[in-house]
Amino acid sequence: MKHNESSETKRGVVFQLAIDWFIPLCVWVMVMLLIGFGVASKSAKAVTPPWYDAMEYFYKAKTTWQCFSKGDWAAVLEAVPSRRPPLTALILYPVGFNTSIQSFYFRSTFVPILLASLALLLPLAFVAVRRLERILAVAIACAGASMPMFYHFEPNRIELNSKVDSYWGLVDPLLAAFSALAVAFVILGVQRRSWAVETAGWIAVALSIFIKPAGVLIAFVALGISWAEGLIRLLQGIRSKSGERVSKRRIARLCCYHVPMTLVAVGLCGATVTIALRSSFLGKDNIELFASGSKIVRGWLTGPPLLPVLLGILPETLGWFWLVALVGLVFFVLLKIRSLLDSLQVGLTVRLTSCTVILGCAVYWWWFISSPQPRYLYPFLLIPVAWLSHDMFSVIKRRSIGVQEGAVAYFFAPALGVIILLWMPTPPPAIQKLLGVNLTAGTFAQDVNLGHRLLAECADQQKPLTLYSLAAGRDGVAISVQQYLRGILDEPGYSFNGIASIDWRRAPGVRLDELVSSDLVLCARWIPDQTEKSFLVSVVKERRRNWYRMKATDSSYEFSLYRDACPRTYFEEVDAVVHCLNTMTNADGLQLIFDGDLRAYRIVDRDKLAAALARWAGNVRWLTAFPEHNKSFLEKHSEDSM
Repeated sequence: MKHNESSETKRGVVFQLAIDWFIPLCVWVMVMLLIGFGVASKSAKAVTPPWYDAMEYFYKAKTTWQCFSKGDWAAVLEAVPSRRPPLTALILYPVGFNTSIQSFYFRSTFVPILLASLALLLPLAFVAVRRLERILAVAIACAGASMPMFYHFEPNRIELNSKVDSYWGLVDPLLAAFSALAVAFVILGVQRRSWAVETAGWIAVALSIFIKPAGVLIAFVALGISWAEGLIRLLQGIRSKSGERVSKRRIARLCCYHVPMTLVAVGLCGATVTIALRSSFLGKDNIELFASGSKIVRGWLTGPPLLPVLLGILPETLGWFWLVALVGLVFFVLLKIRSLLDSLQVGLTVRLTSCTVILGCAVYWWWFISSPQPRYLYPFLLIPVAWLSHDMFSVIKRRSIGVQEGAVAYFFAPALGVIILLWMPTPPPAIQKLLGVNLTAGTFAQDVNLGHRLLAECADQQKPLTLYSLAAGRDGVAISVQQYLRGILDEPGYSFNGIASIDWRRAPGVRLDELVSSDLVLCARWIPDQTEKSFLVSVVKERRRNWYRMKATDSSYEFSLYRDACPRTYFEEVDAVVHCLNTMTNADGLQLIFDGDLRAYRIVDRDKLAAALARWAGNVRWLTAFPEHNKSFLEKHSEDSM
């Protein structure tokens, strides 16, 4: 009889919760649908296949599902490309692979948005009691879905000049959102002393390594957060009873739960790391490639001081609205500094201190150990924000009704702004910059045409060709056309093999012997006397200077250099070679086959080209490793250039 009454009571509670949350959840679903349809409308405009890292994840999804279709689960980690983990395929394509590039862009953009919103909503759902509190929880979750880190579509440095190196198709937003949701389950498990919930969270944390290797660091972050929540529970119990000291019984109860769960966490994460290390995914070759690539990128990006760089990327990752909210939370702490260890404030104190430590360690790893690319910080920004949102909610709900209503409007505002921009055919660049987003879509059609032209050149010559690229990163779109047609759609035909001045294994630099031995050369178009409008300056102007001017008369190369000006960096070295190529004609062994923002040349006479390059290089005073990289080439062809 008592059992039946208890069951009826539980059903009644669940039914009442469903009624109470019906309207707030309808609001949340409506916001997610509006964002989703907006993202879909932008992704439908895409004309270029995914490029660089995004293409590798796209292709990994295909090969992963090929392994599944054959029942060969063990081969998933070895599937090409082996350096990309397979979990993204299961998250973005849970029921099978789709070759549509628009579908890939939509999935890789909207899924992280949805997961991030859930990461903020889930913990707040258990503490929101009143109707206004539930609306506030939904508003905070919608603000989480509006963070700028999720809205960087196609690169647009000319109009927006974004400081964030992210674009759609990359998995860094997915890693951040998935990890934040996993940590949210861990936090819920600790707060509610639920072994099942926390174990589910640790399984997700352990699996995050199969999104990106940075999941190993996220496991340490989650472990620290779980013990911080346990400490909060201990201190709240102590402070609630004035004068009580830390007893052995309380410490024992804390350890009886957290020590076994820590062992579970270590076991799960250790197992996934072991599996990854025994596969090609985290094999020796891929680890060495990552280390050499990180070293190269650090050399490029660590010139400016840390603090200005960090402060410069925050508006385009978290957004001004979250920065203001976090500053407000810190200001509240300073106002309550005398009561930080009260039972109501101790949680905020411990969480804020822990988040400071997490961010400090993450920034140190990002700047000094990994490579300071802004997207690498996404997980270590989103997780603390999701964790601190609990305290923001607690602070706001203890204020007056008017303050709570104002907070609801404040947190809904960024979601409304993003929705309006997503639904606009051409969002104003000024408003995009204000919100820190980049909603550019449907560009790079010219680069797609270039990719088809390069493939047509291979077909005309009836053989595979070698392409040497000096296109400052923009060659990725043209190369992705071939990867999409040959790799994703499996269309037959001849292809070109790409060589670049940087291969992430050797020291970056132009090697003239590789250039001359190629069949095709790709470089940016230099606009004489209008360098401020050229592709070179507009794309990477923050890393380059207009350090020299060159003038060409027929086939003789005369240089008008500023006083003491010479190539000092890798980028200036590439600029010099690109400018040289732009001044060459058929008489120098090059024939122009495509002219746009990027130029493609066919090498028609290697001897003439080698002589012209040797003659040109001998007239430049190099402060880079160019002479060392090209010593044998210059010695061999110096006589021919006379």
